[in-house]
Amino acid sequence: MDLKATELEHIKDLLGKNAIVIFSNGQVKCAELPEHGIVEITTHANKVTFVEKKVKEKF
Repeated sequence: MDLKATELEHIKDLLGKNAIVIFSNGQVKCAELPEHGIVEITTHANKVTFVEKKVKEKF
């Protein structure tokens, strides 16, 4: 998952895709979601501070 800054006009390009869009602290960032896994968003003082992707593999 590659979280990138984007403009509001480009959000419509994500229609039909599995994606996440985050609005925080005057910024807009988006990314396509991974095929499997967990995406965790951490906030502090009403702002997003971390976005973490966790992928587990079953053996």
